[in-house]
Amino acid sequence: MNGKQNRFAIRLMIGCGLFLMLSGCFHVVAFIMEGDSWSGPISWRKPILFGISTGVTLLSLSWVAGLVLTKKRDSFSFSLVGIFLVAEVMLITMQTWRSERSHFNIVSTLNSSVQLTTELLITMSVIVIADLTLRSFDCLNVPIDMKWAIRGGMSLLLTGCLIGFLILGIGYLELSFGKAPETFGAKGVLKFPHGIPLHAIQVLPLISWLSERFGYETQTRLLLVQTGLALVVAFTGFGLMQTFTGRSRFESWPGLYLYLGFTIVLIGSWLISTRSRLMKQKVSVSVPSSLKE
Repeated sequence: MNGKQNRFAIRLMIGCGLFLMLSGCFHVVAFIMEGDSWSGPISWRKPILFGISTGVTLLSLSWVAGLVLTKKRDSFSFSLVGIFLVAEVMLITMQTWRSERSHFNIVSTLNSSVQLTTELLITMSVIVIADLTLRSFDCLNVPIDMKWAIRGGMSLLLTGCLIGFLILGIGYLELSFGKAPETFGAKGVLKFPHGIPLHAIQVLPLISWLSERFGYETQTRLLLVQTGLALVVAFTGFGLMQTFTGRSRFESWPGLYLYLGFTIVLIGSWLISTRSRLMKQKVSVSVPSSLKE
């Protein structure tokens, strides 16, 4: 019975994910017809991005949920995360239709209630994501490169969620001082580092899957996934650095060039050494044993 319940919960997650993606696509049409601005706290950008992004994330979570070892609580927690994320996105969408800010909006009882509800919903959802992340480090019946993709992607998704809680707290602090809650310092965009790692759970498995389809060997596929993981981690670090030094997303300054140089040298050195080791292993395997003697 537990297996059947889990399958139902996973199907529910898939259904919720598809629904949110359809909602996001519907609001693309609304955005085009209205011709409103894409930027700003009240725009169709919110229901579009939250719908599509959260929908894709739910589909990825349903896939990971089908790979981890099952537990009795899974049917309950998997169902809840699907329902909670749909409810969160629908509340954000509702605020856009009401021409109200969807975040940091506590100017009335209704808006405060919506804000509190969305925060509770995402908190409960992140608990399930954290549980899935930890369990992804247990036995997974997939190749080693896909294991790295899943574990790295889930870890980065969880990191993005935790950064989200951090910027939420900072936003409220800024608001209490009468400042814009979306900005840190002079020009730091708080949501920038939050968004960078969220979709590694799609990107890294896609790298693994594509490299397998193109016929690459396991070690090469693993190297590609690890490189992708390193790049996302480096880009997340870049986002954190830019934001918490009070700079805009791609503002140039000496620290940026130092960071980029250090990152290029570090990742480049690792790639060269790893590639050399793989080549030596191939040569060693290809040499006949009689010649080795």
